[in-house]
Parts: sequence; structure tokens; C-alpha cells
Amino acid sequence: MRYCILALLFMVLKLQSQPPSSILYPILWKWFIGKADSVYYFNSTQNGDLIGNVRNAYQVKRATEFWYAKNMDSFGNGKQHWAGMSNFLGSFQTFYGFYRAGFNKTQQSLGTFIVHIQPKGKDSIQYTLIDIKSRWSGLLHIPLVKNRLYNPTRKTQKLMTNVKWIFTWTDAIKPQLFHQRTLNKRLYPRRKYSGKGF
Repeated sequence: MRYCILALLFMVLKLQSQPPSSILYPILWKWFIGKADSVYYFNSTQNGDLIGNVRNAYQVKRATEFWYAKNMDSFGNGKQHWAGMSNFLGSFQTFYGFYRAGFNKTQQSLGTFIVHIQPKGKDSIQYTLIDIKSRWSGLLHIPLVKNRLYNPTRKTQKLMTNVKWIFTWTDAIKPQLFHQRTLNKRLYPRRKYSGKGF
């Protein structure tokens, strides 16, 4: 029954999808029926509009604020010895996640993901976002659902086998965001990283 509901959902999403999210729905369908590759790569050169939607996701904004908070001292002393950031968990938070994604079909396609941010010289940072599609996430975190690891020896995988989506892009380091981080600490003292303004 769950699989029938998901299949119907994917069909509706595919019919509604438009660029840039339309790139993702055929991949989602392949993942559902066990014909997806083990990993898919998306970057700002080949998938600019798609990356534009991803970088505006709520948890990406929180990860960005975390990176700026981590580098406040380097900004303050003017040395610009930027530190990298690894394994920031962007939790989808099922109901909040759907609400925040709204009508952005790209963000609806993302679940919980990991963000890495590494400096590229003194003026820019590179993002690597890794989203793993799994049975557990696809079935909305139902208890006792076990994931299926990708098996390279199989021609056709089992339904909803783990697949990685990897998004990469580069952004300029923006001094005003260090000031925004200071403001956010005052405006939202109960929330470590609100992502507001990022």
C-alpha cells in the first residue's frame, strides 16, 4: 500500500514538474523502481537553476550561518585564515520541512542532508551537499524500515536502494554576513542558527 501511494505521488510530481526540478523527478522514479545509479552529481556550471534552488534551502542557510559564526575571529582580526566546516546535518523535520519548502519542488525533493563548506582561497567558499535517498527517508521515517545498500554487482537494484545526490557550488565570502550573524544572535537568542538573512 505504501509503495502504491508513493508511486502515485511520484507520478503527480512528475506531471507537475518544471525546470529546474524536472531534472530530479526522473531520477527519483529510477530510484523508486531500482534503476538508479549509485551517485548523481549536480554543479552550478551544468545545473545552475537547480543549484540556485538548493542553495536557498532553509538548512543550507543555517549551515552558511554556522560557517560564518565559526570564522568570526578570523574576520575580526583581519587575517582571513578561514576554517572549513564538515558534516553539518540539515534535518528535513518532516512537517516543518514541507512547510518551508512550500512550492519549491527542488527543495521538496531534498530530505535530510549533510553540508560541507571549505574555503577556496581568501575570497570564496565551496559547498558540497550530500543527500542520500533511502527507503527510510522515502517512507517518511517509518520505524523498523531497513535501508538497502547499493550493490554494484546487480544489474537492477532492489526498490529504493540507497543513492547519493551530490550538489557542489562556490560562493563569494560576504563581509556583511558576519554582521548578519551578530544580529541574528541578538534577534534569535534561543535558536543557535536561524539562517535569517543568509
